[in-house]
Amino acid sequence: GEAQVLADELNIVLRYDYLPIEEIVATLQARRPDLHVIVTGRNAKDGLIAIAATFYTGALFFCMPWFGRLYDRYGVRKVGPIAVIGHVVAVLGLTQIGGSIWTLYAGYALVGTLGAGTGYLAYSKAVTTWFDRGRGMALAMTMLGPTLAATIIPLTLPGIIEVYGWRGGYVAVALAGLVAAPLMLFLVKERPVPQTSTTKTEVTGFSLRQALRKRQFWHLAAGLGLS
Repeated sequence: GEAQVLADELNIVLRYDYLPIEEIVATLQARRPDLHVIVTGRNAKDGLIAIAATFYTGALFFCMPWFGRLYDRYGVRKVGPIAVIGHVVAVLGLTQIGGSIWTLYAGYALVGTLGAGTGYLAYSKAVTTWFDRGRGMALAMTMLGPTLAATIIPLTLPGIIEVYGWRGGYVAVALAGLVAAPLMLFLVKERPVPQTSTTKTEVTGFSLRQALRKRQFWHLAAGLGLS
């Protein structure tokens, strides 16, 4: 059978640093598979739930190449809105987490899986089809959007959570993300791909050394850094 351990009000103990958070996290990670640990108490420390970020980033890592293929084959206007709606549904699913800590990990893994098709991948695909000169600056400008969101959300989300609870916070994040779907569907226009001859053409580009000398490269790097 399975065993359960109830760590009642452990979050309060950790919040006031009565126990080292590093040892608690290491112990939870090293527990045997059939042992479920329930931690109670308000205001949990970040380290206790940060493991979920590992599942999120891992899902992004594995799923982004697949979404990249879909964008190449079907285009941003067809794939983008579907990816956004899937990501919104996954975020709304986080409102149902509870019981086992694995529901939290599974929820964040699902957000990473469906959210891999949103964000920089979609923006860069759309922008690069239109800009030859000044492409770096164009990409940098599009990436200011997520940077702005990352600035606004921490300022507004705590107030929403205080009034509507943590589930209300996830709902607010989901609704904010849903705005991107109609924008991608009706405003994003991809440049038509010119018809090419059947003869073999030479692929052109820059070497790394040449790219480092381009102003556009550093504009792009600055945009990524600020985001």
